[in-house]
Amino acid sequence: NIYRLLHDIDKLHVPKTVRIQPKSPEEIYDAIKKEGFEYPVIFRQAGDHGGKSTIKIDDETEQFYEFILDGRDYYLTQFVEYADKEGIYAKYRLMVVDGEVYLRHIVFAKKWMVHAKNELNDQKTKKAYTVLAKNFSKEIKPKIQPIITEIHNRLGLDYFGIDCNIDEAKNLLAFEINASMNIFRSRKNSIFSKHIEKIHSAIIKMIADRVKK
Repeated sequence: NIYRLLHDIDKLHVPKTVRIQPKSPEEIYDAIKKEGFEYPVIFRQAGDHGGKSTIKIDDETEQFYEFILDGRDYYLTQFVEYADKEGIYAKYRLMVVDGEVYLRHIVFAKKWMVHAKNELNDQKTKKAYTVLAKNFSKEIKPKIQPIITEIHNRLGLDYFGIDCNIDEAKNLLAFEINASMNIFRSRKNSIFSKHIEKIHSAIIKMIADRVKK
């Protein structure tokens, strides 16, 4: 539904996604062909988070041994290569409160499925985090806010998160958009702590404004 609702927004790329109920690997490959996907394709069980049941299908040799194919819901999503020139993948978590975008954190990794467990932690990466965290409000936010505003208008949600990549031209590649993302847990002395505080304050203000109405 997110793909159908948002796929035509300028400077936002929401990869094609379809829901299927396969009972065999053959049905998965038939769906890939029927829906016009190109390899690689991401395959994920509906309802799971954190990459628990997510794989990248590179060709028709995948056997899906780790999946239960009994007609339950799965997603097929077009894989989009988003590594930078150095082969590094960057995932931004943005939070949208009352239509305004805030930075939650950024994670860099050498694998396409970016998680904290495979996060790069060298000095060069730490420096990049510091620069991006410091410059987000002035350098990035003004350029992506129009995209966020259109997403907000179409979704009609007071509060939601976006996991995405932001390229040099400030185009967004969306991975997930939903209202159930981890926000307030933070590492001690994290450079993103101040951003989390901003999100917290924005939520309180939004609730207070709603109560006044």
